[in-house]
Amino acid sequence: MSSHVALIAEDDAITLMAAAATFQDAGYEVLEAGDAHEAWDILSGRDNVILLLTDIEMPGTMNGLELANKVHRSWPHIEIIVCSGRVKPVDGELPEPVMFLGKPVDLMTLQQKARETVEAKANTRLLAEGFAGKDRAVSGPDDFEEAQSPT
Repeated sequence: MSSHVALIAEDDAITLMAAAATFQDAGYEVLEAGDAHEAWDILSGRDNVILLLTDIEMPGTMNGLELANKVHRSWPHIEIIVCSGRVKPVDGELPEPVMFLGKPVDLMTLQQKARETVEAKANTRLLAEGFAGKDRAVSGPDDFEEAQSPT
């Protein structure tokens, strides 16, 4: 089981499958939600999600913009990517440093962001433990598991 988990909140099955495969290729365990409320419930019950991909327009009373803002306030360590094929957020609608991607989503960009998130989280952990800049600095996603193990 992977130590890094991505949650995808998306109601379009094709986009969901493509994003899930992309994150899995980057080494993530993938959780799926069909709307923002389901995503919120999943996040409320998990403490290991490090990346959220959410569509803006989804069924239900909460949209992806609202979800992104709530998640950022509650779990600022979670990297957030918001996507849409119809709606583009205006300045101030998304907290910094949330990334916006138009649909169709460029899967190479998505995979790059997924890998960068793993590297950043591992290096942040190493910095907190005083290892960054030493032999244990993480330079890629394959190094993540090794960096997680105690010295």
